[in-house]
Amino acid sequence: MRFLSEIARPGSAGLQAAVETRGGLSALRCLQARTIPHIEIIADVGTDDEPQRWRYLVRVNVVKREKFATVVQEKIWSYDDVIEDRSRSEGSDPLEFSQTNLGPVLN
Repeated sequence: MRFLSEIARPGSAGLQAAVETRGGLSALRCLQARTIPHIEIIADVGTDDEPQRWRYLVRVNVVKREKFATVVQEKIWSYDDVIEDRSRSEGSDPLEFSQTNLGPVLN
């Protein structure tokens, strides 16, 4: 929860700071997940009456030619409607995917 909070908190450095303050992506990964190179988080937000009002998925990895964590996939649902869906492809701009859409915009 702290990791997600740090990604989205206004005034924070977002994804990069959240990963680096925890010792990098390899320190965040489960040690038993040897074959899965990425980190994936799925969070549901809602109430007792509507437990899945919002759903957020973020998948983060370090692409070989870059030295920083990047968003591989990010998806946001409101109820069952997808309102944001972006995935990194081979030719994507690395800086575009260096932050989540929930994170602060850095100039």
